[in-house]
Order: sequence, then structure tokens, then C-alpha cells
Amino acid sequence: MKILTFVVTFLAALLLLAPASQAAWIANEGDTGTGEGVKNQVEGFIIDGASGFLKSYSDILLLLNESEIGLREGFNIAQAQQLIESALNKLVTSKENYSRACDLIKEAEFNQAWLQRLKAFDFAGLTVGRNLHPTMMRRVDSLLSTSGVAGVYQKIVTDLKDIIYGLQQMRENCQKNMLPGMEDLRTLYQNYSDFMLFGYYSSLVFNEVKIQTLHMPSRKKP
Repeated sequence: MKILTFVVTFLAALLLLAPASQAAWIANEGDTGTGEGVKNQVEGFIIDGASGFLKSYSDILLLLNESEIGLREGFNIAQAQQLIESALNKLVTSKENYSRACDLIKEAEFNQAWLQRLKAFDFAGLTVGRNLHPTMMRRVDSLLSTSGVAGVYQKIVTDLKDIIYGLQQMRENCQKNMLPGMEDLRTLYQNYSDFMLFGYYSSLVFNEVKIQTLHMPSRKKP
């Protein structure tokens, strides 16, 4: 129940923060010519990518539930295989959407005010203020400092590829009538959880920077 409560809370936060804040750094049309069209495309790919990931994660939670029930009633390998296949297909689609967003991000022109705020952002203050996990926030800080916004999304794509590979291995074992081991399931759950936490923390940073940028005093024209 605690796991499910956390997941529901996280999903609500992610879906509220991701669309508007994660594309806020793209320059507005008229500033550099990037245009609303690209911004809307990026937002759309991010939303579809997040949705696919969350649906895949839902399958993994059901798989974990099956493994718990299996301790008493026996693990249903047919059900396990069905859930793994479903989770894998959804995650592949999620990765494809994030990859498309990443490609657009690499070509996008950035809102300079937004980037200035990001460069000066107080990661430590956000960590303390929201009681966040410092190790994960340091990862977000380090990646944004060294690789910028595009680096965050490249990491998302890379992490999804790693999870997909793990699911593919698990699917192959099921096809050989080999049930997922408890350690394999724990590793899978950890990878999904780390991905979610990294995405959530990145979204928090993007949202805070967006709020700060909106409240920046506008320059008066001479």
C-alpha cells in the first residue's frame, strides 16, 4: 500500500509539472525564431513518453504483485510473460517519444533568461527546502552543469534503453519457462524507481526556474 500511495503521489506531481515546465527553456517565437510549433512538439513527445513509461511501470507493479502472490499460490508464468511483454512494448514506445523530444531539444534555440536562471539555480536550497534525496539531486545538478538541458533528456533515453534491455532478458527467460528471480525483480523495480525520481527532480528544477523567470523584472525599452 505504501508503494502504491507513493506512485500515485508521484504520478500526479509528474503529470502536473512536465508539460509546461520541461519545454519552458525553448525560446519563444519572435525571440530567436524557434517558434511555438517546436515547443508544442517537444511537450507532446514528453507527455506521450511519460504516459508510456507510467503505463509500463503499472505493469511492473502488477508483476511484483504476482510474484508476492506466487509465494503462496505459485508464480503464474503465463501471467508474468504477458505483463513483461506489455511493459516492454509500452516502454519501447516511451523511449521512441523521448528520443524524438531529445532530437528536437538538441536543435532548439534556448530562452537566454531561462538558461541564466538555470545556471545560477540553488540546487542545495531546493533539496533542503523540499526535503529531497541529496544524492539524486546532485546527479541532476551535475548533469545540467556539464551537459545542459539536452544532457538530461539524453540520460532519460539511455536509462530507458537499459531498462528495456533488462525486460528483454526477462522475456527471453520466461520463453524458456524460467521465472523471474526475486533479485531480478528488485533490480527492475530499482531501475524504474530511479528513473522516476530523476525525472521528478528534473521537473522540479525546471518548474522552479520557470517560476523565477516569469517573475523576473522586464527590461524597460529606452
